[in-house]
Amino acid sequence: MIHDGGCIVHWKFTADEVKRAKEAHPDALVISHPECNPDVLEVSDEIASTSGMIKIAKASPAKKFIIGTEEGHLHRLKKERPDAEFFSIGSAKICVNMKKTRLEDVYRALETGKHEITLDKDTIEKARLPIERMVSL
Repeated sequence: MIHDGGCIVHWKFTADEVKRAKEAHPDALVISHPECNPDVLEVSDEIASTSGMIKIAKASPAKKFIIGTEEGHLHRLKKERPDAEFFSIGSAKICVNMKKTRLEDVYRALETGKHEITLDKDTIEKARLPIERMVSL
């Protein structure tokens, strides 16, 4: 992992699942999110953020990809590369927290300013580096 913190969805992927997925799709390129466990990253062909996965999929001549990130992202990849096939590492991993917030909710919060969050300086500083690294990916 590149920084402290992480994502419970990415932590659920295992190296054994990657190996089984590679056996099922030997010609597929494996792309895993950097928040996956180190043993998963070691058996992956590429390590990339979700936006990086899109860039790799669009640039790659590969026609099959095994993806190690939240299941909903596969839909976006399929839209970007309709000629390719995308498979999840193991069973689908769904982030219920990501599904709670809809675009309409974000719009309403920004429009009204109703849901203000106040953080202490220490929390802000601890969060700064992981957020900056995530955005840079």
